[in-house]
Amino acid sequence: MRVNHTYGRGGALAYLAAYDVPRARLFGRTGPRTGIDPFMNLVAQVMSREPYASAKRVF
Repeated sequence: MRVNHTYGRGGALAYLAAYDVPRARLFGRTGPRTGIDPFMNLVAQVMSREPYASAKRVF
């Protein structure tokens, strides 16, 4: 008797992270894929918190 197996791929979860070196803080988020849109969401997350929200320039 032959048995067939169905393999379903679930995909990988992408993790994007930003490290704040002077404060030793990690900002991270997960998403279904990588690209410019998830990256810009991470940048918006970092820039919405102090001290970055009130900074004139951020490098």
